[in-house]
Amino acid sequence: MNIAFSSDNNYAPYLAISILSVLKNNSKSEISFYVLDFGIDNNNKEIIESIVCNHRKSIKFISVDKDEFANFPITINYISLATYARLNITQYIPDVDKLLYIDVDTLTNGSLDDLWNTDIEQYSLAACKDFFIEIEQADYKTKIGLENHHYFNAGVLLINMRRWRELNVLEVSLTWLNKYKVL
Repeated sequence: MNIAFSSDNNYAPYLAISILSVLKNNSKSEISFYVLDFGIDNNNKEIIESIVCNHRKSIKFISVDKDEFANFPITINYISLATYARLNITQYIPDVDKLLYIDVDTLTNGSLDDLWNTDIEQYSLAACKDFFIEIEQADYKTKIGLENHHYFNAGVLLINMRRWRELNVLEVSLTWLNKYKVL
């Protein structure tokens, strides 16, 4: 199971807890963790590495330059640059074909096996609809050209990395962002 998170130093304690919740509920699974690292200090990295290593799993911190995403629009106040880094996740984690992305503010309270074993071979990803946007802010979808599409929560994503690469999700997203950047 390949699991990714993104975090800066401020969210490192939450990252540690989120990882620990995965470990406690998935002890029999083989897990490789990847962290899109937006400036986690060495002390926090060592603490997190210790937690992961004590559970006999692996972790890799991948430095992300937040300036890469400085020109990306923030169209909703809770969307961060880390959200945009996910669009480029195949470049940061090139050697896996399937990846589970989990936000650091998420606790895992059970096995992830069923989710991980979901067949997404024909899809780019599996996600849950964001009903706040779908229902409460449906006009926002129209503004950004998604009136005929589902808006999903990006906090937990099961990503078909092979398909993500084939579709060149980053480039397609950048084209879309340029079209709707003035909101």
